Amino acid sequence: MRVHPTLIPRDHVLASVTEAYNAVYIHGNAVGNIMLYGMGAGMMPTGSAVVSDLIDIARDMRDNTPGRVPHLGFLPENLRDTPNKSIMDITTCYYFRFAAVDRPGVLSKIAGILGAVGSASPPSSRRVVRWKARLPIVMLTHEALERNVRKALEEIGRLEVVLAPTQVIRIENQETGILY
Repeated sequence: MRVHPTLIPRDHVLASVTEAYNAVYIHGNAVGNIMLYGMGAGMMPTGSAVVSDLIDIARDMRDNTPGRVPHLGFLPENLRDTPNKSIMDITTCYYFRFAAVDRPGVLSKIAGILGAVGSASPPSSRRVVRWKARLPIVMLTHEALERNVRKALEEIGRLEVVLAPTQVIRIENQETGILY
């Protein structure tokens, strides 16, 4: 598991979560997709969590039962190591926003680097907007391996025609419905 911003389609159920609400979208083999949703920020939810923790501590002190509510909700004997998958090994789609010099050949340099390291297929969508001498370039990629994307973006960042660090956001794989 990991936490990071990701783009999702407007019609995805998570897109309806607003204001101080939080949600967790889970896919289970036996239950399919489920979502837990509720207040997650603000005065009342925070106050409720603090009071709940204080009550647990007070009960433990009164009954001389430290750890009555196990850390993480598991008894120590039930904890086990779980192998972690490095974020460098994930494959997902990406949103890139480059700030580059407005001159011929810049887009082909950037696309060439992305293609050379196998970080991304040609963009499935791209929009180029001209603004003074700066050229914002927005690309949405096909699925790509994170380590290849980072390698390509490091090389792109060294180009003298690139004026600022690339903005990157991962995108949900819309075909499988799996959130990365």
